[in-house]
Amino acid sequence: MRIAYHNQFILCLLIAMMSACGLHYTPPETPEAFELRRHKTVEAYVQNSTKNQGYSYESVAFGTTQIVKPNSYRTLDSLYALKYKNELKGMPTDNVLEEQIGNQRIIARNDTNKVMYIENHVFALSSDTATEIYAANFQVSSELVVNDMIIRESTFLPKRDTERYKQYLFNESFLNPGYPPNSAETKFYTLFTNRLNQLSRDQRDLEVRHMLQLMEIAQKRASLGPEGLLKTLAAAEILGNTSVSEVMKSSTKLTTSNFQFLKASNESLSEITGYTFVIAIEPIPGNGTVTGYSLEYDRYFHLVHKEKLY
Repeated sequence: MRIAYHNQFILCLLIAMMSACGLHYTPPETPEAFELRRHKTVEAYVQNSTKNQGYSYESVAFGTTQIVKPNSYRTLDSLYALKYKNELKGMPTDNVLEEQIGNQRIIARNDTNKVMYIENHVFALSSDTATEIYAANFQVSSELVVNDMIIRESTFLPKRDTERYKQYLFNESFLNPGYPPNSAETKFYTLFTNRLNQLSRDQRDLEVRHMLQLMEIAQKRASLGPEGLLKTLAAAEILGNTSVSEVMKSSTKLTTSNFQFLKASNESLSEITGYTFVIAIEPIPGNGTVTGYSLEYDRYFHLVHKEKLY
C-alpha cells in the first residue's frame, strides 16, 4: 500500500515539475492541417505577386495534391510496404528488413532532395469589368516555400460570367444550382470539354464565352433542349445580336418548324453532327411583316448557314 502511495506521489511531483518548467505536449500536425498551411502559402504567394498590378485576387479552389518524392523516400516507402505486408501475413519480425529500414531512414533524412508538393490551384484575377481565371500548378517545399509556378491554362471572360464558369469548372448543375448535374448537363459538359481541349488559347476564350451563353439560355429556359437553345440563338442572330435577356423578354413572336437532327450516318444511335430548322419571326402587330429563315447549326451550336426564305 505504501508503495502505491509513493508511486502516485512521484507521478504528481513529475507532472507539477513539468508544468512549472513550461513543458507542454504538442500533438503532431495532421495531414489535413499541413495541407491547409500549404494552401495558405500558395494563396499568399499569388496575392503578393499581383497586389501591385491593380487586380483583385480570389481563391477559387484547390485540386488533388501531387506528392513528388526523391528516390531515397520512395525506397523507404517500398521497405515499409514490405514490412506491412509481412505483418498482415503474421510473419515474425525480419531483422534484416528492420536494419534496411533504419539505414534507409538515415539516407532519406540526409538527402538534399526533399519531398515536394504540387498544388493544383484555380484562382481569379479581376478588374472592374473583366475576370481572368487561371489553373496553375505550384511547387511547394516541405518548408512551405513556393519554388515554381506553371500556368496550365487561363480563360478571359466578362466578370458577369465568373460564377457560371465556376459551375462548369466544378461540374455543378446550372439548371438546379447547388445540386449535381443531371445527365443532360453531364453530356453538355463532356461535349464542350472535349471541344475546348482541341482549341488554341484565343479560340478557347471565344468558345468558353459561347458555352457560357448556352448555359445562360438553358438556365433561363430551365431546359437544355436543343430546339429551345437554337430558337434563342437564332433570334439573337437575326435581331442583331441582341442579348439573351432581351431576346427572352422580347414580345416578338418566334416560331420554329421542320426541326431536324443531322447525323453522321443513318444509324439510329449515330452521333449528332448538327441541326436544321426554319424560324418565323412575327414582329409586334403593325411593325412589319413576318419573315422566315432557314438555318443550320453544327453540334456545338455554331451557325453554319442562314438563308432568308420570305
